[in-house]
Amino acid sequence: MKTIGLIPGGMKPFHKGHDFIVQEAIRECDEVILFTSAKDRGIIKGLNMAKAWKTIIQPFLPGLDRIEFVRSPVGGVYTYLETEGVSENEYRIYAGIDEVNRFRPEYLAKHLPGLSIVQPATLNPERYDRKGAQGVDASATAVRNAIEAGNFRLFKSYLPDYLKPQAKRYLDILMS
Repeated sequence: MKTIGLIPGGMKPFHKGHDFIVQEAIRECDEVILFTSAKDRGIIKGLNMAKAWKTIIQPFLPGLDRIEFVRSPVGGVYTYLETEGVSENEYRIYAGIDEVNRFRPEYLAKHLPGLSIVQPATLNPERYDRKGAQGVDASATAVRNAIEAGNFRLFKSYLPDYLKPQAKRYLDILMS
């Protein structure tokens, strides 16, 4: 049996709140797959974010096995479970407490019978609450607002520590 972490999210841009969820999945799972889209969100162009994932972010996350660029991250998780899910594995869907309703247990049980699916945010809501859980107080909207305001210091403060030395390059890719 393998434990497979599935992480859906727009993540435009990726920040320390997203990193918290990714690190939890890497720590708890045998395999981790992230589902994101290449759609634009506000000032962040999807293709620029995809480039940032491939060139800057993913190399710092050796436990992240795959990134799937899909039309809808939530839909991508459902499609994955429908097409690749096997009853021998446990699937853990990692998202913030605000997103758990996108994967309602009764819907999952009805439409994906036989699969073991856990949502860590429902087991430990305080840990996955974006309003300050684990000292992580960041949202993609706040990061985009910092970029729009030209506040590089604030933008950099929203990044995980390992990305801070790459902040200028990351911002240059996002805004290219």
